[in-house]
Amino acid sequence: MYIFQIGTLYLTAAHQQAAVTGEKTLIGNILNTMAIAHRLNRNFAQALLCAQQAEQIFREHHNTLELAHVWHNLGLIYGQNNQTTNANEYVIQALHLYRQLGNQYGEQKLIIDLNHVAEQLLKSSFSIRELLGDVRGLAAIQYRQAYLCFEHDDLATAEHLLQNALQLQISVNDRPKMIPMLRLLAQIAAKRQWFDMANY
Repeated sequence: MYIFQIGTLYLTAAHQQAAVTGEKTLIGNILNTMAIAHRLNRNFAQALLCAQQAEQIFREHHNTLELAHVWHNLGLIYGQNNQTTNANEYVIQALHLYRQLGNQYGEQKLIIDLNHVAEQLLKSSFSIRELLGDVRGLAAIQYRQAYLCFEHDDLATAEHLLQNALQLQISVNDRPKMIPMLRLLAQIAAKRQWFDMANY
């Protein structure tokens, strides 16, 4: 909490200085950074307020890259606050903009962020990737879902998801990405054997 308070004090000071200079892009960037800080501290109302102010600035100045970053953040804010419909809307907009700009890093970062926000958002991000037809993204989401099922001892579901993910990777001949999937399948088999011996 102390580190968060110090960080927001610095960001507030930076925002005040940027306001004096009138540098709108800088103001928008600081506001979005403040929104991220508030989101990480689960202060969703303040996070939303800062992000929406940043969004307005970048819309007015037609700054598409920074707008994608703000939509990215808004998707996570709504997602962490369990407002899945709004989260999906902003995530889809951000993905479209990242793709339009050819920003693969932004696109992949968004999917990674979605996977770490909350387990229920995995289904949302899966539907988003399905909508955009990204085979590797779909495989990554299913692998992450499979790992969560494995951790919760839902071995049948984990195996089913992994088989689907492997088929997707085979379709694009992405052999390096198959290795962790095959390793997890082996772990599933070992865990199933251990359960069988324990129940014998």
